[in-house]
Amino acid sequence: MRQQRAIAGGKKRAPIRVRASVQPTFVRFVFEMPDGVGVSSALNDQKLTLSFTAGLTFDLADAKLAAPSNIASINQKLEGDTSAVEVALIGDVDVHSFREDKNYIVDVAFQQAEKPSALMSPASDASHAPATAARWQPPRRQPLRPQ
Repeated sequence: MRQQRAIAGGKKRAPIRVRASVQPTFVRFVFEMPDGVGVSSALNDQKLTLSFTAGLTFDLADAKLAAPSNIASINQKLEGDTSAVEVALIGDVDVHSFREDKNYIVDVAFQQAEKPSALMSPASDASHAPATAARWQPPRRQPLRPQ
């Protein structure tokens, strides 16, 4: 009876939205956990598996949109009174996961885009100039010279 109630309770719950935010060197996925639900993580064979002690469904739309190029896929499985989220990884990926208050957080590092070429001097790159130097200034007028 308890298992049937747990399964029915899991089906009645609205999907839990997984929030995602892109940082300069990693993407953070935040799973908001209901009270009394435990989670464990396992990283092996290019796959991160998050196992939840309740039959939860997740809204993974934000996570899939924000996923870096070293994540092949993000999927979920619902098995009776437990659930799992599987993240397929590509290559050697640095993954950190931890619990903070009611959230379970997963950070997945990624490689930044290549830096501008070394031939380009910092002075010629306006993106590195201080904000005060980027202000518009009127062009200087040159005196007219006879030809």
